[in-house]
Amino acid sequence: HYYQYIGQIKSFSDALAAATFAPPISGYTAHLATITSQEEQDFIFALVGRNQFFWIAGSDADNEGTWKWVAGPEAGQTFWKDGTTLTYANWGVAEPNNLGSGEHSLLLNNLGTGTWNDSPSQFGNAA
Repeated sequence: HYYQYIGQIKSFSDALAAATFAPPISGYTAHLATITSQEEQDFIFALVGRNQFFWIAGSDADNEGTWKWVAGPEAGQTFWKDGTTLTYANWGVAEPNNLGSGEHSLLLNNLGTGTWNDSPSQFGNAA
């Protein structure tokens, strides 16, 4: 894998688009990051650090409580459903919680912990 941090992206949809339309690098297909293991989680979090929040390619917009990857080779795969981790997830305490009018996008770095937070789709960066 090749990872590139893209700053100044505020919405989840903008992050998906930016990753999809990133300049090609020989041998790589660009997409918003999917995190499928603790090792990958640790590696990505070490790259961006504790002071950054960024979007990764998970969403439950299609079906509340069913979190799927929406980009990359894992697109369409369910990784968490109704409180059960099916493959890998790194939710923060009491997450996902779908606060307010709905949180359907996946944000990494829940208050500096490196865990995941379901979030409204209007702030964050991209990895």
